[in-house]
Amino acid sequence: MYAPISTWTNLAFLFPAAFAFSRSPLTAKIFGVTCICLCLASGLFHYTYKHELCSLKDWFYWQNWDERTMYTCLSFAIAYLFFLLGVSSLVVIIAAVIITTIMSLLYNKIRSFVGVPILIGTLLVPALILNTVLALVATGIIIIAFLIRQEAERRGGKIEDVGHGVWHIFGSGALSLIMLF
Repeated sequence: MYAPISTWTNLAFLFPAAFAFSRSPLTAKIFGVTCICLCLASGLFHYTYKHELCSLKDWFYWQNWDERTMYTCLSFAIAYLFFLLGVSSLVVIIAAVIITTIMSLLYNKIRSFVGVPILIGTLLVPALILNTVLALVATGIIIIAFLIRQEAERRGGKIEDVGHGVWHIFGSGALSLIMLF
């Protein structure tokens, strides 16, 4: 296993999933499922990353799923916040599916270094409208986590693994806070 910290820290995404399943709206339940999918896809991606028993094809397969489930997870977090603002459940679910589909189709053109900040920025809109301390703290945590991830990947090596692990833990913590709104 090349990136053990990045592999095991994906288990943190089970926490926002648990919070989501305790909520009643369908958007929260779908978000919970996406968190479980993210935990599995990202965990398998980081496990296969430069692993001597895995082919490059395995790695690319799980990398694609890691990115797509990350987009889906963030899209449904956004959908949940808009639902809390009174937007119809059907409308927010359809919007989340459209956002996820567009991001997935543009996957090779828009890397996560661009796509994730777009989704985080979108997440900030309903968080600011909700104007709760919890919403602002959750958004701040996910922004800090993303910046740590970017800096760690710039440095590479073991720092990259640790920084990416921080991204998983802080990101899942922020998503857990969103489910407490």
